[in-house]
Amino acid sequence: MNETACWISTHSGTQINLLDPQPEQIHIEDIAHGLSQTCRFAGQCPLFYSVAQHSVLVADLLPEQWALHGLLHDASEAFMGDLHTGLKQLLPDYKRLENRVLAAVFRHFGLDDTELKPEPVEQADRQALFVEMKALNMRLPLEAPANLPDIRLEPWSAQQARQKFLERFAGLVR
Repeated sequence: MNETACWISTHSGTQINLLDPQPEQIHIEDIAHGLSQTCRFAGQCPLFYSVAQHSVLVADLLPEQWALHGLLHDASEAFMGDLHTGLKQLLPDYKRLENRVLAAVFRHFGLDDTELKPEPVEQADRQALFVEMKALNMRLPLEAPANLPDIRLEPWSAQQARQKFLERFAGLVR
């Protein structure tokens, strides 16, 4: 394997080795920028809807003690892109790299990296999925829960998503 292909240059100019990501290589501005530029649902939604906006929604659905974890639950996608969950299951090497990057993110921000997606975050992420699909007029999976919260979503521009992500982060780490 060509190891030079496993590095990414970030918006801030930092380089991250995806094979061996280090917490000091992680910057919240890079995460916000990358997630705000990444469309959910592999881009198959009727309007641009960013992973950054999704992350803010997940954080908002969680109690305060889990909100930072929820905000950062997809942070690895800022550096690796967003792959559909079904595709990730077919690519175990990708999932291992994603977990390494996410663990480095969590360590950088002082979060426990022993369980990358604890149950409260998993539940909020799943709830957000259904809320988003409903709000974006996408076909809901058959197993969608009947008691979805009635949340009105207006997709944000990439610039708005970046700003709101950073504002949410600042409110959580003050």
